[in-house]
Amino acid sequence: DSLTGRKLKVAVIGCGKMGLNHIKTVNSLKNAQLVAVSDSLGASDRLTPLLSDHVQFFREPQELLAKARPDVVHITTPPDSHAAIAAAALPAPTTIVRPLGGSGRNPGTQSAG
Repeated sequence: DSLTGRKLKVAVIGCGKMGLNHIKTVNSLKNAQLVAVSDSLGASDRLTPLLSDHVQFFREPQELLAKARPDVVHITTPPDSHAAIAAAALPAPTTIVRPLGGSGRNPGTQSAG
């Protein structure tokens, strides 16, 4: 973060094709560190090589949010699950990033805190 000089802690929820692209992007950023990922299907052969040793893996998004406490959450799950995951993340001071699309309601980035 530009104010404190520390890297933003980033989590990605949903590790399908879109999630893998988000993970690659986060890994390329100088001011961000991937700290956790979540996918209900488990870690895939395509996911594992993208994760450094310090990245935590969770099957449940709620557990990720409680234990990893990320600054930024990328929600890359199917669109019908976005609202529930975002609601779980919003009590914390978190920025939520999700792909545009779905129902067309509330697309883009949302912040709390």
